[in-house]
Amino acid sequence: MYRDEFNPDLPTKILIHGYNNNAGGMKSISDAFLVHAGYDFNVILVDWAKGAAGLLYPQKASNVRVVGACTGNLLQELVAQKGASLSEMHCIGTSLGAHGCGYVGRYLGGQLGRITGLDPAKQWFRTDNVEVRLDKSDAIFNDNIHTNNAGLINFGIGKSIGHVDFFPNKGKNQPPCKGKPGPNCPHMISQAYFIQSIKAKDNCTFTAFPCDRLNDSDEGGCETCTNGVDCQRMGYFADTMPGRGTYFLRTTQNAPYCEN
Repeated sequence: MYRDEFNPDLPTKILIHGYNNNAGGMKSISDAFLVHAGYDFNVILVDWAKGAAGLLYPQKASNVRVVGACTGNLLQELVAQKGASLSEMHCIGTSLGAHGCGYVGRYLGGQLGRITGLDPAKQWFRTDNVEVRLDKSDAIFNDNIHTNNAGLINFGIGKSIGHVDFFPNKGKNQPPCKGKPGPNCPHMISQAYFIQSIKAKDNCTFTAFPCDRLNDSDEGGCETCTNGVDCQRMGYFADTMPGRGTYFLRTTQNAPYCEN
């Protein structure tokens, strides 16, 4: 890859899968970038399937630190050997992979351009200790989409940990998952939302509203922006918007899912 395939003049996307998955689980995001984004990218799919597989979740949560360090070392090599820029690198991780991106960013001293966490995992990471979980200090810009922070069993961390944290439908009861019991669909729907933000572009903006208290949305709150300047766009274009903090929006049942 150092010799031929990597172009240091292009932005780079690093994709990290989660627990009991493999790089194929991120291919739909890779395809969205390469086919629908309208730009050229380097795309690196990190496959840690052996380290992510099995019933011993605490060990897998520990393994993701090694994944982060190894990936960070690879990116350093691309900087040293190919003249790549860390600020032009964007790590997207699902579930445990989101914290893997965090470890990549921490390994690189917070110089990574952007980290997007797709429903960052809760178990073993719901802590205030930013050394052991994804945090906004891990990158120049960190945005997260939280979709599974409620229910009898839920996998998402369900707290604001980045520069921008999106809670579509308050982070629970995702319309596309209607009739699909259990946490898997709402946990993974974050990927579908992110993919649609790339594919649909301005036809589906995923407009999100500032919302310090998500329950205010039950009373009609969290539906406006101050002079329109502190709105956000959930997904790929979040870094083009000035708003920072916690954001609420509603989604619909069918693709491309955006109400706004």
